[in-house]
Amino acid sequence: MICTQHLKTKTALLALCILVLSYGTIPQTTAAVLWSDNFNDNNYNGWTVKTGAFTTADSTLRCTSITLSAIHHSSTVATGTWSIDFVFSGAIHVAAVYFAVGAINDIMGDQGYQVTIHNYGVTLYEVTDTATHLLDSYTASTTLQGRQSIDITRDIGGLFRVYVNDSLVMEATNTVHTTINYFLLHMYEDDSVDNIVVSNTVDVTPSTTDPDTNTPTDTPPAIPGFPAAAIIIGLVLSVLLVIVIRRRQPSTQAKAPILPIVCSDSVAADGKHILNTMGN
Repeated sequence: MICTQHLKTKTALLALCILVLSYGTIPQTTAAVLWSDNFNDNNYNGWTVKTGAFTTADSTLRCTSITLSAIHHSSTVATGTWSIDFVFSGAIHVAAVYFAVGAINDIMGDQGYQVTIHNYGVTLYEVTDTATHLLDSYTASTTLQGRQSIDITRDIGGLFRVYVNDSLVMEATNTVHTTINYFLLHMYEDDSVDNIVVSNTVDVTPSTTDPDTNTPTDTPPAIPGFPAAAIIIGLVLSVLLVIVIRRRQPSTQAKAPILPIVCSDSVAADGKHILNTMGN
C-alpha cells in the first residue's frame, strides 16, 4: 500500500514539472505584419502620389515640394497597429496620417481617421463627408523636432491609442468607420517618414508612467516573461520531488540484531543478593 502511494506521488509531481516546463515553451503571440516599408531600396513602389513630389534618395520617403504633398498606399487594416517614424526638418511643421475609407477624391483623405503631428503635439480626428470631429489631443511639454516614433493602435472595440516615442499620449473610442482602404500621408518640404509597419494586431500596450506628469497610470506593470517563471517553478517542484522521494524511501542501513541478555551465575547471584538486601 505504501509503495503504491509512493509511486502515485512521484508520478503526479513528475507530470506537474513536465507540464509547467513544456507550457513555458509555448510560443507567444506575434504581430501579423501585413505590409511595411523602410525605403532602403530607394524607391516608393506601391505608393501613389496624390499631389506634390517625393524622393527616397536618402532611404526615407522625403517630401520635396514647398507646398503640402500627399501620397497613399493601399491598406485595408481597420484594427491593428500602424507604426511610423516622422523626421521633421524644422521647428514648424504639420504632418498627418490618414486611414481613408473612400477612393481619396479629396486631398484631406475622404472619410476615415486622421492623426496630425504638429511641432507642439498630436491630435486625433474622425473625418466624414461633411465634418471633422476632434476625438482627442495631446500638447507636448517641449517642441517636437527631429525623428519622432509614432505608434497608433485600434482594437476591435474601436479604442484608439496614440504613442509618441513609446509613451501613450492620448486615447479615444470611435466606431463610425469599420472599413479602411488607404493609408495616406501628408507632409511639407524636407519632412520625411521611415520604418512604416502595419499589422492587424495590437502590438503596443500602454506604459506604466504618463509621459508628461511621470505619474503611474491605471495600467498594471508587466509581469516577468512566463518562460523564465516556468523554469523557476519547475526547479522548485523538482527539489520538492527529491525531498518527498527521499523521505518515503525505506532505510537501507542494516539494523543491529537484538541479542538476549545472558547473565553469568555470579552476576545472577549478585543480583539476588542486591534484591534480598533491598527487601530487608
